[in-house]
Amino acid sequence: MNEIRLVEYAAAILVLIWTCPGLASAQDHIVIGAGASATPAYEGSNAYRILPVPIIDASHGRLFFDSIDGLGIKVIESGPITVGGSVTYVAGYRRRDAPAGVGRLSDAAGGRMFGAYQRNGFLLSLGATKSFAGGTHGMTADATMSYTAKLAPRFSVTPSVTTTWANAKYNDRYFGIDATQAQSSGFDAFSAGRGFKDVSAGLTAKYAVSPHWILFANAAGRGILGNDADSPIVRHTWQPLGFVGLGHAF
Repeated sequence: MNEIRLVEYAAAILVLIWTCPGLASAQDHIVIGAGASATPAYEGSNAYRILPVPIIDASHGRLFFDSIDGLGIKVIESGPITVGGSVTYVAGYRRRDAPAGVGRLSDAAGGRMFGAYQRNGFLLSLGATKSFAGGTHGMTADATMSYTAKLAPRFSVTPSVTTTWANAKYNDRYFGIDATQAQSSGFDAFSAGRGFKDVSAGLTAKYAVSPHWILFANAAGRGILGNDADSPIVRHTWQPLGFVGLGHAF
């Protein structure tokens, strides 16, 4: 139900940035670009939106800023292992995207901890985010596994799988219907509780147009899991997503 699903697209893009020759070994680097995504208006919605998506991956020493983890610091960088913490963006949703009477959920800031293991094209990342401001309260934890296969000198593909767990506060804010919303919307009151909220699988392709310009494309499917799938606002439990974008490495 968020205004823009950055996580799926940013994750796919950064997987390719991290495995791109010349960038993975660079301690300090900047990759900036932009693209467009086709995404549901909110998780479970029957309406789609075409949205701009930024591509950002900047690192200087242990400091970094990217589209997934936000602004933070890498506490551990040892061989294939990276561990760090950051302040990141937690998306809510607009009133006009939600069913009538449900209302809006304001965006929030979140504290995030994460770890990643990368070797020989394989990437496993784990993270947890706790909202501390705004309307999107609660905590989520996510896990992504991917493998990058280089099919040609300039072309590679990366299949990936991501799943997200959320606590009761997050799920109830995201998919739940409280007494006030039930009266305004006509839905039955609903509490989702904690549990795995979604899983997604996708394929991302990367083509190096030049040593500095990179073209990305991603196609994925996402399914809502557990009690969240029974929410009155969920119209479709499985939904396709897509993204195309262009990034420049400085």
